[in-house]
This record gives sequence, structure tokens and C-alpha cells, in this order.
Amino acid sequence: MATKKYLVKLTPHDKFFFGGERTFGENNEANYFVISNYFPQQTGILGLIRHQLLLQCGDEKVFKDNKIVKGSKVNNLIGEKSFTIDGGFNFGAIKSLSPVFICESCVQPVNNTFYFPANKEYHWHEKLNDTCEKETVNEFLQIELKSHPLLKGYDAKFGLPDLLMNKSGKQIQYKDVFAEHKQVGIRKQYEGGTDEKAYYVQTFYKFINNYSFAFIVELDASTKFSSRDIVIFGGEQQAFRMEVTDFSGEFKELIPDYEKSNNSDKVVLVSDAYVTDDIMSECYFAITETVDFKFLVTTNSISNYYSQPTKSDKYNLYKKGSVFYGDPGKITGKLENKQFEKIGYNIYKTIKK
Repeated sequence: MATKKYLVKLTPHDKFFFGGERTFGENNEANYFVISNYFPQQTGILGLIRHQLLLQCGDEKVFKDNKIVKGSKVNNLIGEKSFTIDGGFNFGAIKSLSPVFICESCVQPVNNTFYFPANKEYHWHEKLNDTCEKETVNEFLQIELKSHPLLKGYDAKFGLPDLLMNKSGKQIQYKDVFAEHKQVGIRKQYEGGTDEKAYYVQTFYKFINNYSFAFIVELDASTKFSSRDIVIFGGEQQAFRMEVTDFSGEFKELIPDYEKSNNSDKVVLVSDAYVTDDIMSECYFAITETVDFKFLVTTNSISNYYSQPTKSDKYNLYKKGSVFYGDPGKITGKLENKQFEKIGYNIYKTIKK
């Protein structure tokens, strides 16, 4: 069956919150200081697309009174169940998703600039120059392959900051894109009363300027899918504008041309990655961070729409921007996972020295 690709932009109407492992929780696992992730999980994007296909299909034999109508038609549209670790990629009309990235919108839509988390190989800090004025220093750190490989010039005082990078190599700091929005209060009990001990501090984010989240989705060509002024998305049910436009290119054409390292080939993660084998055994050296990964588990056969959904076990993913130095063939062999690649995880770029 023929397919069609779309560029989807999600622009928050106000603040947003994307929960990870550290959410409010319950009982002994309750957390009262929670902070949003910068990016939504790919499983959340998949859930958003599945819900929109139901809302937009216009078929009461599939979706009626805001409820799924059980049967083969709905399975053909969105699949029988939500994402699972080893359940394959069977989501009906949805054929693939790209990783989420940042879109900087200009006056003309064709001038959109796309930013991805940069490879974790930079020092970005301020220092005083010879005239005692502050200047920003941005240094790319080369790897030295000695008996103990290291990053030449690395200073733990400055660390390796979170940066975004576009195709041309322009970099911006996260603090220039995301602004914190703190919210404090007392959580209510399910029975409606307040729990005096349930004081919380919750950190949302807002975009500082004209930015949006974006991704590429590939659908069956006959599937109804269009823009919406308001879609509800995220851990706190925040409102976004969803803009859908045709996309005729390839996702890989949007990925930055990461800077080469003089002494080693390397693999840079464009997305978070789930790895079950020992990838470190194939590396001379690596710069990595990890992120907790949980997701909701649902099926189309649900009967009680008011029950709390089941959560998956906790997994750890290598974080986007992580860098693995060594033989790319051996490293990428550890990253290959067709199911995860289809949902927008385990996407990488190989950089030759």
C-alpha cells in the first residue's frame, strides 16, 4: 500500500510538562519535587497520533462517543495495543515516526530551521577577555587515544552542556530555548479532600521564542490526518497547536553534520536508544548519559475507561547526543533494533575521522 509522509509541528499554547520516571507517583513512591523532561517520549508521540487518527477518521464503526468501537477496523487503523518492548511495530496505518526535534519558525514556513541535541563533545562557557569583558567560548573537544583515552582540554568545572545544533552547525543553549515555570500547591486525594503533607513543587517548561516540537510521520496514503488548533498532549494535559504539512524529503537530510574527531571514527545518537547488549565492549571511549524510560500499556479491549492505565517496567536508554568512539560497524550492530527504529528510537549518525 502507498504511504505518505508528513511534517508535524506541535506548538504549546502555554507551558508543557513531559513526565519520565520521576513523576508524582503514589504511596511510598510519591515524589513532591518533579521536573518536566525537555522532550516528549516517542511513545507519547505515538499515542498522540493514534488518538488523532481515531478522532479524524469520521467512522462511527471505529470511534463513537469518544470511545473505541471494538473490531478489526480500529485495529487496521491504529493497531490492537500500545507500544511494548518486544511487541513489534504493528500500529495499523502508522508506518514510522522520526525522533522529535526542535523547529524554529520563521516568517515563511519553508525557512523553518530544525535543531537536534548536539553531540556531547563541546565546552561552552563564559570567561573574561583581555579587556575584562565577558565572552562566550565554544570549544570542540578532540579525543586522544592514549593508554587511557581522554578528551583533550576537558575541564569538569565547565562540564558538557546541553546544546542544540542545526544542519549548518549553528548551536544554541537549552537555556535560550526553554524557560522554567514553577508551580506549587497541595495535591488533592482521589476522594476529593486535600492531603496536608502533599505539598509539591512542579517545574514545567515554556518555549522562550518562536519554537515548536516537530517530527516526521509516515502513514498509509489514504489515512485522514490534518492540522488541529488544539490537541491535548503531555503528562498534565496541556494544549498544543498541531500543524500538519506534506513532507517529500528524507529525515536523514535534516540531521546535523556533526564535527569530525581527528583520531577516531564515532557514532552519535540522534535519538535516545535502547541497547540490550554490551555496547561499551565495542568502544575505545564513550561520552554517554542515560534517561529513565517508562510508558503506558493499553489495549483496544479496555472496558473501564475510568481506571488508571498500567505502567510498564522501568528501562534505561542511552540519551540523544551520546557519542561512541570505535569501529562504527561493530557499534551500530549493537544499536540495531527495527521495532525501536520505527518508533523513532535508536537513530544514529556515523561520523568518519
